[in-house]
Amino acid sequence: HRERTSLAAFRMVGAQFGVLFISLFFTYLVDKLGGGDQYAGHFYTVSLLGVVIAACLIAAAKSSKDRIITEPVPIKENLKNVVTVVTCNLWWILLVMGLFTTFALTIRFGTIPYFIKYYLTEESLKPWGGADWMVSFFYTSGTVCALLGSAMFSAVSKKFDKKPVFLVFIFLTGLASFAFSFI
Repeated sequence: HRERTSLAAFRMVGAQFGVLFISLFFTYLVDKLGGGDQYAGHFYTVSLLGVVIAACLIAAAKSSKDRIITEPVPIKENLKNVVTVVTCNLWWILLVMGLFTTFALTIRFGTIPYFIKYYLTEESLKPWGGADWMVSFFYTSGTVCALLGSAMFSAVSKKFDKKPVFLVFIFLTGLASFAFSFI
């Protein structure tokens, strides 16, 4: 249990470092690779990131080794396991929680660039280098907070059970999201 939690925390920290890198350099790469053309810059930047990610995935797959050899499970048993999962109420609750969390984050992070670009004044954006750099700063600061939270999760879950920790933090996230709606 603790080893899985620790490995999951390391995975999340690694993922947050990837997001941090992209949030820091995406706008810069779009400007440089596009040569002033936003559409071309986005195309080349996303293409470059796709090639880098594919190379990382191939390297990870080539360097990984299964330490536990398992016997193949018959299809009939796999289907029985699927039926068991589908009839489990806790699985459905977790699925709905995950969907709501994903929707909330997607909506919030998807609307931020429009808010910054169309509702903030040019005067307020000058210290940040303009709207694009303000968006980059917003995403970067959010990623740093997520990185710290991911790093803290392993330490917190060693003292407390994961379920109450998750419930407390998801409740706090909901409160913070609700509070942001008044800003």
